[in-house]
Amino acid sequence: MTLLTNSNLIFNLLYTHANELTNHLLCISA
Repeated sequence: MTLLTNSNLIFNLLYTHANELTNHLLCISA
């Protein structure tokens, strides 16, 4: 696996978790 592929996977994971956290925060504050 190349470094670029690893970076993309990590970025996708972080992006997904960030979206989930944002959704939870919005639900809590709503």
